[in-house]
Amino acid sequence: MGPTSSREQIEAYVNEVWPDYLRDLERLVAVPSVVDESASAPGAPWGPGCREALDVAMDIAERQGLIVGDCDGALAYGDLPGETGEQVATIAHVDVVPAGEGWDVEPFAVTRRDGVLLGRGVLDDKGAAVASLYAAGYLARRATSGRPFRRSLRCLLGASEEAGMMDVRCYLASHEPPSFLFTPDAEFPVCCGEKGCVNAEVSHAVDLTGVIASLSGGVARNAVPARAEAVLRVDAQELPAAEGIDVVSSGAGASRVVAHGVAGHAAEPAGATNAIGVLASYLLGLGCLRPSEREFVSLCKRAVCAWDGSGLGIEASDELFGPLTCVGGMLWTREGRFALTLDVRLPAAASVEGVCSGLERAGLEHGCEVLITHTRQTFSTDPGSGEVMTLRRAYKEFSGREATPFAIGGGTYAHHFPSAVGFGPLDRSEPLPDWAGPEHGPNEGVWEHQLKRALAIYIRALEGLLA
Repeated sequence: MGPTSSREQIEAYVNEVWPDYLRDLERLVAVPSVVDESASAPGAPWGPGCREALDVAMDIAERQGLIVGDCDGALAYGDLPGETGEQVATIAHVDVVPAGEGWDVEPFAVTRRDGVLLGRGVLDDKGAAVASLYAAGYLARRATSGRPFRRSLRCLLGASEEAGMMDVRCYLASHEPPSFLFTPDAEFPVCCGEKGCVNAEVSHAVDLTGVIASLSGGVARNAVPARAEAVLRVDAQELPAAEGIDVVSSGAGASRVVAHGVAGHAAEPAGATNAIGVLASYLLGLGCLRPSEREFVSLCKRAVCAWDGSGLGIEASDELFGPLTCVGGMLWTREGRFALTLDVRLPAAASVEGVCSGLERAGLEHGCEVLITHTRQTFSTDPGSGEVMTLRRAYKEFSGREATPFAIGGGTYAHHFPSAVGFGPLDRSEPLPDWAGPEHGPNEGVWEHQLKRALAIYIRALEGLLA
């Protein structure tokens, strides 16, 4: 294919096409592409918004010189054929979460403010999707002026990432995976691993004559709850005061105990305070619980007293993934049982089977039933592989910083493929202003210069991967 491009050539291209890039990003952000399977139709399984976003993205891909394809609306792609059938791929997504409340700007438009781009999807993941297509456009220009690259390139465009990634499942049911893939739906420098996952429900029959009438708390299984409460068959005046606890009378002989914590994500619980643990500690301190109630509440305390799983004896850690995390996310009373959900994210040093056994063992110790509801094996790609080193070099060249690989507790498209990593576009070394929000939040924002730099990095990385 000839020599690689100079840094000056790549940066000149990025500056040349940037006005067009912004116009295309504006077109894509303007589409409220929230998954709506209730409105699915032939060619639009995720609803009309996602179908429209795929059409816009396919138009961008075609104008970049790619050969476009459509997998019945579940997913689309743009191809740059090479000399061989060996394929490298990128995968970004054009669906978004709902706008929600709290915006200071129009969610479905791109607003430029003090070097920041604001709008739903500018970071997650439409900005990166357009960048991947423009990077491929640069390579398509090179290919028309010389021999094709050795490997072929496919830019995959998902449309239900935010709703379970069924798009990529549909794709892989009828297509071979690429030899290597990166998803620009993560952070720089390079994410080489995703923790495994065990989700479980721990439950115990309610004592109908007991002290606790009901338990509740949390808003999501994958979040550290900031609030939990118990309705007790105890007069409020008989209950002691405690830090983080509000006691409210619910009439003669009844009270409501509300515990307060600090919310956080289950993938990063350090620094959060689990309100379920605050509530469990308070209830156990009363000394009046019935035996069955005491067993369930004790297990709750063990499960959430330490976010590293040490309370249940399942702690583990390794260099790439860091420590195991264990979060009790939701507490409820239903169908005659008290129940607690557990979200465990595990490093390679732990096994799904070992964590499941540890949870079941702890449940037995307290007379509780443990139901495993979901598991996912730990995923990683060798940080020293040739492909990953190509990405690391590209990042260092355009950022000036070392590209130290890392792992995350969440999940991306990468774990669906045999050899894949997450690769930008977010660079947390440059925090956003306070008025700009994160992905999924109001005023979702990204530094414009970070997207420009990401485009340059993707060009250099793909140039190396396809050679």
